[in-house]
Amino acid sequence: MGKLDLIEENSQLIFHSIENNDFTFLVSTGVVPLLQFISKIENTKYLFVSDDTSLATRFKNVPYQTSVYDSRFSVVGSSWVTYDLCIYLISEDVRFFELFDFIILDGIDDREPESEYLFSLMLNLKMIGKYIIPLKSNFKTELYTGFVGNFGYTSNVLKLKEEPSKSVYYLPSDPSNLNKEIIKTINDILVIEKSLEQCDILVMLSSFNEIQVFKTQLVDADIKHDFSILTDLSAYKTIGAHRRVILATDSKILRDVDHRIRYIVDSGVMKLKKFDECGLESFSTRFTNRNQILQHLSILEHGNSSYFGMFVEDKIVDFEYGINDCFLVQLLYFLKIGLDVEKFEFLKSPMEQVIKSAINLSIYLGLVKIEDGSEIKLTELGSTVMKFQVELEISSLSLFIALSISNRFNSTNELLKISSLLLSCNVDSLSRDLKNFNHHKTRTHDVPQSDFLTLLNIFDTMIENQQHIKQSSQVFRDSVMSKEAKKQILHCFKQLRSKLNQPVNFERAIEDDIQKCLFSGFQLHASTVLQNVSNPGTIELEPILSKRPDRLNEMDKVKIILTSDLYENNDIIIYHSREYFFSLLLLTFAL
Repeated sequence: MGKLDLIEENSQLIFHSIENNDFTFLVSTGVVPLLQFISKIENTKYLFVSDDTSLATRFKNVPYQTSVYDSRFSVVGSSWVTYDLCIYLISEDVRFFELFDFIILDGIDDREPESEYLFSLMLNLKMIGKYIIPLKSNFKTELYTGFVGNFGYTSNVLKLKEEPSKSVYYLPSDPSNLNKEIIKTINDILVIEKSLEQCDILVMLSSFNEIQVFKTQLVDADIKHDFSILTDLSAYKTIGAHRRVILATDSKILRDVDHRIRYIVDSGVMKLKKFDECGLESFSTRFTNRNQILQHLSILEHGNSSYFGMFVEDKIVDFEYGINDCFLVQLLYFLKIGLDVEKFEFLKSPMEQVIKSAINLSIYLGLVKIEDGSEIKLTELGSTVMKFQVELEISSLSLFIALSISNRFNSTNELLKISSLLLSCNVDSLSRDLKNFNHHKTRTHDVPQSDFLTLLNIFDTMIENQQHIKQSSQVFRDSVMSKEAKKQILHCFKQLRSKLNQPVNFERAIEDDIQKCLFSGFQLHASTVLQNVSNPGTIELEPILSKRPDRLNEMDKVKIILTSDLYENNDIIIYHSREYFFSLLLLTFAL
């Protein structure tokens, strides 16, 4: 029986739970089947909140929305919004949920900062609604039911299907060669699985790069059994090869489709996106946790299935991501909505030092002030910044700070253009346009040039003057902005301008003033370039310590490989994220 059939068969049970409880937690039903079921209910308006945009390939009834600056943004009917957007909409109207018959929250049990913050926020605000929360497994359901109960809400947990028998194995000791141990386990499974029954083996790895490395090793391995390899889960079908080894970093997609996974071989290593207390993004590798293991196990719906953990059982922990790693923007939302951070109840409370750090940085940036000795309030700058849709990761906050103070530098028009570009377009595609623009535009290297300013030039050329960059090769042909993209950027420009509510000087600003404005906004991201003489291909980024007074003892120099000759000693780099060697976003200029 498919999951949609299972939900429909138990529809009366589900409706009874929704009618008699504020929260209904559905365990292991899958998100897409649930949405398909809810969509069939006539005259029903629901809100779906999820950051898993990959669901859009399987559920197309309602397109997802990430920004109020998108020309297609609307919450007139049933809507799908991301957590960042939902938090912003609640900050604009705390009765926002009352527009909908149902609120479906996906990913609560992933414990990401965004979902955790919204979950805590709506309860503290005592927001009225009928909430449906699909859980991937039954791990710690009492944590969620107990938390909502603390606020006087009623809840019910529905598990519509009994789990079949599963075998779980862990290694007795840490392997000296993890991939070799995984290949040995795959071979052992293929030896045992001699029947003609089709089955798939799911191998969980930490990253796309690991998948490519492991695939090569698996092909070269001495396995004398027929099988095929699949690395694209979006192309998964239950028909096909007799036996398949599927390499993936996530198992979420398999919760919503019929599959034939009988075995899971888990490397036990996860790549995690994290934020420090400033909100700066970073990536780290961690051992898997018990929550993740049970989420994988919940996929195994066939009897006599097996899970192989390629690690020692003692290393399993119950850790959560929690709000602890990302608090500065949350603090500003507290103040905008009018909540007292000292009385706020979190699903997992941040450490006291994290709160103090966020307050100190907010004061330094001029976003908050202390009144009457203890009361924290938004400043005029803070109030202006929080008119915009600020995401929990810090770069959007930095962008809006720069935009909000742009009138001091007579650069408002330029910052509006820059902001509308970055909010409307994919940064990767912008980079391709930037390269293409440089290919056709003469640039002098004796005058420092800013990537921000180059993006601004692209805007002038492609948007205002409606000129298309001629492509000299097929490589860049796909990067030309479409009319729809131009329309979207101009829409965003107008939306930002209306919220900024200050006069705009349309004369071209002085480049030095634009750079000073950007640096003032992005100073939490600022580092100084130190060329490595012994290795010309390497530079060091030294964070500007004077701008991070609360972390003087924690900041270290960061090495990054660059091939560009545009960077010189003492240049200042403004970086957007810390993924891999840092993604250098946008601003370089000489001191």
